[in-house]
Amino acid sequence: MIRSGILAAVLGISALAPSPQAKTIKDIMDKTHKASDSVVARVRDGEGTAEDHKKALAIYKSLAALKPAMGDDKGWKNRTGAVSAALQDMVDKKPGAVDRFRSVTACRGCHDAHRPNYPTK
Repeated sequence: MIRSGILAAVLGISALAPSPQAKTIKDIMDKTHKASDSVVARVRDGEGTAEDHKKALAIYKSLAALKPAMGDDKGWKNRTGAVSAALQDMVDKKPGAVDRFRSVTACRGCHDAHRPNYPTK
């Protein structure tokens, strides 16, 4: 229940309202990664606020709890864990955290390993 409440807050939906919550990796990615002004884009670009860093950390913790459509669970846990660690460094205001976040969030690597039908061009 706590995890779904955090996810609801991150995605901007009320935990009390009977609205559909993002329960799949695709839903979460669509809501948090797609737009150029998304929370993850702001964090990646070094323009995120302390609140953005916390939101992004909650996003990746919720992603880590889900099972990827393909690929092994260990690889998924390693990737999401590395991103969560970099985000925790950002929350803790450690030097170089933005660069660490960028280095562990190469979209293609994760999509090639865990997203079916991802174009490999």
